[in-house]
Amino acid sequence: MNTISSDNENLNELKLALEKHFPREHNQLMPALHYAHHQYNYLPEPAIEVVARHVKIPLSEAYGAVTSYSEMRLVKPKEHLIKVCTGLSCKIANSDDLLNIARQFANKLNNVDVEETACGFLCSVAPAVCIDGAWAGKLDPINFKTALNNLTQRIHQS
Repeated sequence: MNTISSDNENLNELKLALEKHFPREHNQLMPALHYAHHQYNYLPEPAIEVVARHVKIPLSEAYGAVTSYSEMRLVKPKEHLIKVCTGLSCKIANSDDLLNIARQFANKLNNVDVEETACGFLCSVAPAVCIDGAWAGKLDPINFKTALNNLTQRIHQS
């Protein structure tokens, strides 16, 4: 993932990228927000303002769009992210157990976030978990703890 800081210089880079890739039209709001989110790995308020100005809509409308999508973050995430699918198929396959394990794991470290995701669209391999962008399915607590131990090793190596 290409992440950039939200200082003024990088906001100018965002402005230039929006001008290059997105017409200044209202229907470009979501594509432009997704682009900015991908660049920062979250949406800082100044980036939302830049996008809103670019597509010529009120900031309140852009903010409303951002807050309507659970995939978009308004807060900078920690270095590592664990997403646990809690959709129906995963819930039936005991994803709540995995969510509790993930939360206990993250509480021991200061650089790991845990998020629930309403659906990871991996129902056929439920329960599904995403660790730092890599999805895995058919996890039981033992396999999941092994994956978390692997993450711990990667954290300590860096």
